[in-house]
Amino acid sequence: MSLLTASSGKSVYRGYEYYVNDKVVCFTQLNDMEYEGFVNGSMREPYKVHINLNKVRS
Repeated sequence: MSLLTASSGKSVYRGYEYYVNDKVVCFTQLNDMEYEGFVNGSMREPYKVHINLNKVRS
């Protein structure tokens, strides 16, 4: 299972928009199923994002 196939199209598009607009500060692949990073959103400080593919609906 990949991040693209496990997520809804809306979520994938939104994440891609954040990435191409340089909103992703940094990210790390923790293991085969988990990613973690920081994103600049509408708040003053970046927020932490944790993606666990085991918990994503299919």
